[in-house]
Amino acid sequence: MGRPPIGPVIEVRFPSHLVTALDVIAERDGISRAAVIRAACERYADQSVALPANTNVRSHRAIT
Repeated sequence: MGRPPIGPVIEVRFPSHLVTALDVIAERDGISRAAVIRAACERYADQSVALPANTNVRSHRAIT
């Protein structure tokens, strides 16, 4: 059965102290580490200061 697809798989390397912080947040909130990372990325992308005003994030293709 497996996990439901959410989107393309990406691989990211983090320093161990950041992984520990992600795990603490995930445990506290009762969600997966991946869910914590997705939520943080969504919050960052939603901030008007994160990207120039004319940037359409949804129109950009993934870098491969």
